[in-house]
Amino acid sequence: MDFMPLIPFLGASIPESLVIYYMALTILGRKESQSFVITLSLLTSLFSFIVRSLPMVFGIHSILQIIWMVVFLILFLKLPWLAAVAAIVMTSMVLGLTEGIFVPLLAWLFSFELEQVISNPWLRIIFTLPHLFFLAAITYIVNKRQWRLPLIRRLMKGNNGTVGGAKRHNWSVKRTCLLYALSKR
Repeated sequence: MDFMPLIPFLGASIPESLVIYYMALTILGRKESQSFVITLSLLTSLFSFIVRSLPMVFGIHSILQIIWMVVFLILFLKLPWLAAVAAIVMTSMVLGLTEGIFVPLLAWLFSFELEQVISNPWLRIIFTLPHLFFLAAITYIVNKRQWRLPLIRRLMKGNNGTVGGAKRHNWSVKRTCLLYALSKR
């Protein structure tokens, strides 16, 4: 059981859910209204708050939250299930990695033990926000430049090689063949 007091719930869980949804939507190339994303984040955080209050092994709440977020993306955004799973799992892994780097590093820099940070509601918020701001900034840049991962792009369009009934062209193969033909002249 990992009970989360109300203050960290409001100050850490909700911003964390916002960043995860913002990252997932950016990866998927989707734009949704702020109120919609905030509503999803509130519902997800409320779900997480309830699950954390149940007597469960630590970590189960994270798995259940990932499943919950995937279900939300599929139900409300009508996304392909594989794309929703890939986006949420990828963003959750990135979040976990950055949190695993930032929080211990900040605790070490400010001479705190990790137990102190986790047990103190205000420290928990303060030590969580830097990596969330970092991820939000990275996501903002990725969104502005419209960078997309090829795997996610394919999952969003389908894996059968067709988009809107027309066969997709493999331009890299055609370019290689053209360059080969020109070099033989």
